[in-house]
Amino acid sequence: RLIKGCPSDTASIGYQVIAALLEQQSQLEMEIRLQDGSGEDQYLWLMVRFPEHAQDYKAVILSISDITSRKRVELSLAEREGFWSQVIRTVPDHLFVQDVQSQRMIFSNHHLGHTLGYDKAELAQMGENFWELLLHPDDAARYNQQRQLHREKGYTELMQHQLRVLHKDGSWRRFDVREQALARDKHDQVTRIIGVAKDVTDQIEASESLRDSEKRYRMLAESISDVIFSTDSLLALNYVIPVGAIGVESRAVESVFYAVLMFSPILCAGLLFGSAIKRSTSVSRDYGTNLLGAMVGGVGEYLSLVTGF
Repeated sequence: RLIKGCPSDTASIGYQVIAALLEQQSQLEMEIRLQDGSGEDQYLWLMVRFPEHAQDYKAVILSISDITSRKRVELSLAEREGFWSQVIRTVPDHLFVQDVQSQRMIFSNHHLGHTLGYDKAELAQMGENFWELLLHPDDAARYNQQRQLHREKGYTELMQHQLRVLHKDGSWRRFDVREQALARDKHDQVTRIIGVAKDVTDQIEASESLRDSEKRYRMLAESISDVIFSTDSLLALNYVIPVGAIGVESRAVESVFYAVLMFSPILCAGLLFGSAIKRSTSVSRDYGTNLLGAMVGGVGEYLSLVTGF
C-alpha cells in the first residue's frame, strides 16, 4: 500500500524503498513532509532496517521520529541567512573580509577586478592578489605603511584610506576604503579584518570641477576694472572685490576707498532722507516716524542676534 499509493517521482517513499531493495542496502533513512489535520507541514524522519534473508521480509523494523520543531528552526535559519546574503550582495559598495596573515580575500560581495573591467583570464594572470598590482605606487606605499602601523596597535581604531586603482581603460578610480578588526585569536591577535570600499571618483571629480569653475569665475570678476559687489535680500554686502584687487600705491588711499565703498549705502540713505525732509509739510512728524523706524529696526536687529534669525 505504501508503494502503490505514493507518487511516481524519485523523492517519494516508495521509490526510495524500491531503490534501497535493488541496491541491497541494509538500512534506509529519509525525511518526509506531510500535512496534519490543520494543514500545517509536519516533518518526519523515517528509518527502515532491511533483514538479511529474503524470508524475513514479511516484517521489517520502521522507526518514525517527529522532527517538525527542529526542521522549522533549520528553515528559519536558512531563510535568515538567505535574507542577509541577498542584502550583502545587493549593497553597491565593495564589502570584503581579508585574512591578516596571508592577505588573502576570504569574502567579497562584488569582484573588484570585474568592476574595474578586467576579464577572468587577465585576473588569473595577475594572481589572487591582483589588487596590489593595480594600486597606484604612491598609494600602495602609504597604504602598507598605515596597515603596518594599525597592525602594531592591534587594529584598535577604524582605518580609513583613499586609494587610486587602475581601471582597464587606463584611468585611475578613487576608492574610499574603511577597515576594522573582525576576528581575533585566543591571544587577542587580529586574524581577520572587514572593510568597505566605495568608489568616490565621480564625487571627487565633480567637487574638483566645481572648485575650478568657482576659481575661474572669481579670477574673471577680479580682473574686471569695474567694481563688482552683491547684496542679500536686506541689502547687506555679501561679496565685493577683495582689498588689493584695485591697485593703489598708497595703502591709506586704498583703505579710504574701500571704507567709502562699504558705507556708501548708509551715505546714500542719508542723502535721500535729507532731500525728502526738505519737501515735508510736517517735519516733526516725519522725524518722529524716522526715529520710530530706526528704533524698531534696531530692536529687530538685536532680536535677530539673540534668536539666530
